[in-house]
Amino acid sequence: EDGYHEKAIGKIDKFCHENDELDKESKGWLLQLAARIAYYWGEKEKAQEFQEHAFSNNRYLFRPQITPPYNPITSPSKQAEAIVALVSSYNPRRGFISYFEETIAHLVPEASANLFEHSLEIFGKILGFSTDRPEKSYGVGPDVIWLLNNKLGLVIEAKSRKEKKNALTKKQHGQILVSTKWFKKEYPGHKYIAVSVHPNISATKDALADDTKALTFEKLNQLIAESRELFEELCQSYIQTDALVKRCNQLLIKHNLTVNKITETYLLPFGLAS
Repeated sequence: EDGYHEKAIGKIDKFCHENDELDKESKGWLLQLAARIAYYWGEKEKAQEFQEHAFSNNRYLFRPQITPPYNPITSPSKQAEAIVALVSSYNPRRGFISYFEETIAHLVPEASANLFEHSLEIFGKILGFSTDRPEKSYGVGPDVIWLLNNKLGLVIEAKSRKEKKNALTKKQHGQILVSTKWFKKEYPGHKYIAVSVHPNISATKDALADDTKALTFEKLNQLIAESRELFEELCQSYIQTDALVKRCNQLLIKHNLTVNKITETYLLPFGLAS
């Protein structure tokens, strides 16, 4: 406000670089503030540079004029540990249940595509995975990615607003194939399962969807229900972190929420439309 633009930008930049514990979302917000200061100062190139850094840290900020290259997300930590860390960040733990219910409330056919995809991304995080929405943020890649571990990812295209009776078409499956090609390039160390959130398991003959799986709303609701039971028990517990991680591992097995069980139980093969 007093016109010390360079000094203000320098302080923000220094603060962001020296605070290792600063979360990426907050860092992005601060870097965007620096970009705004640079813009009003008349330093358009500097403003663009700061905005690119801001966007790479927090994808819900303004997209820069030149979208930065895609930054692959890191593989998740152990599933139970990630879940317990998230649940334990709420005090009391019961507060997490409200967050869970707010998230899954939009995983319905009536939700807008943007809300559905955002909620699907967050749901994956809740289940202990690393997730991303590359198409939303960078204009390339699939609607949603779930990295289940350091070896396997789900490449997800969401066709949540399709009519219940409509089959997966060649064009729609082609979009999935383009997304898997992109995933192989950006995540060369991972195998993948191509997934379409689809109202049914029907595909047209020319879609050639033999290797693609369907996540129907029936299976998605089953996945949500099993997750709810797991979190209800975790959030009611008062045991310490180490014991809670052990209990979480037991519940993941019980509710078919481990990596292997999720891919086996909730993802269905497509069949030819009648």
